[in-house]
Amino acid sequence: MPSISYNIKIPTTWNQDTYTNFFSCFLKLGDTKYKEFNMKITPTNYPMIGIRVPVIRKIAKDISKTNIYDFLEVSQFIYFEEILLRGVVISYIDNYDIFIKYFNDYLKYIDNWAVCDLFVVSCKIIGNNKDKFIGIIDDLFKSQEEFKIRVAIVCLLNHFVDDKNYLDYFFQSIDKIDNDSYYVNMAIAWFISVLFCKYRVRTLEYLKKNKLNDFIQNKAISKIRESFRVSTIDKKLVLKYKR
Repeated sequence: MPSISYNIKIPTTWNQDTYTNFFSCFLKLGDTKYKEFNMKITPTNYPMIGIRVPVIRKIAKDISKTNIYDFLEVSQFIYFEEILLRGVVISYIDNYDIFIKYFNDYLKYIDNWAVCDLFVVSCKIIGNNKDKFIGIIDDLFKSQEEFKIRVAIVCLLNHFVDDKNYLDYFFQSIDKIDNDSYYVNMAIAWFISVLFCKYRVRTLEYLKKNKLNDFIQNKAISKIRESFRVSTIDKKLVLKYKR
């Protein structure tokens, strides 16, 4: 994999002036064609610059070597890529209690699937504190906000799915969701397809009887059939449960 490079000098200390100087360089990393493409697939209220995710990840990693909290104090919430960058920087916080403070605050800036998914995937500290974090997921599931619920699902998908101890919790939580938003439905379908690959027998039972709406049921089956990890026989089998 080629190394990621960018033409910005990361300040050693963060204040309003150093952030302003940093951001003027950050803006220059935009790619017009990528911006136009990203605007088509990522509905958001934030204006876009057109910076690719690998570059944002590299910048965030370099920022994490400075004072993270000073950066978070002065960073802004104007552009889509600023929000992405802030989320990845937050993921480098290694104190769980402090991380939760910033995690909860960040939720109000999530208005699209891309910010949600990149942020959640980046937060490895969640997987190292599952017993503590499960209460946060419970609270997110109680919300009626589309992207808070999606955050909860993507957290389970990325940081809990390999732990069999939560298997009952996965299916119970999905069945309790009372929200028909598009990005919630898509996240549930994605989650079910991954569960099928990891827990085939249990997920087959769930596909036979559940509280999913028809869109999610059929989309989950579609995603299962698209997976390279599913046998041809099973791809035919799950068609029995289409509605």
